[in-house]
Parts: sequence; structure tokens; C-alpha cells
Amino acid sequence: MNTRSAEQNYIATLDLLRLAAALAVVFFHYFFRGAAAEGYLAQGYPLAAPFALYG
Repeated sequence: MNTRSAEQNYIATLDLLRLAAALAVVFFHYFFRGAAAEGYLAQGYPLAAPFALYG
């Protein structure tokens, strides 16, 4: 196995984890905090709130 190939795979995996983390933050701010903010959203998302809680 080529060392450079393994290093590139690691960085691609790390980039996917960064994307997942960024999307979790967006999910939290829109679905959880957005529903909690007064007048920010007209309706809440009760099904998404348990998951958005950990953003």
C-alpha cells in the first residue's frame, strides 16, 4: 500500500467528518434554536428537535 494513498484517504475521511459537523451545527441552529427563538419560525419541528438538540 502506498503511504501517500493512505494519507489522501485519511484526509478525505476527515473532510467528510468536518462536513457532518458543519451540517449538525446548521441543523441545530435552524431546527432547534430557530424554533425556540420568538418569532423566528412560524412553526416548530417537534420530530427534529431531539436530534437537533445535540448540534
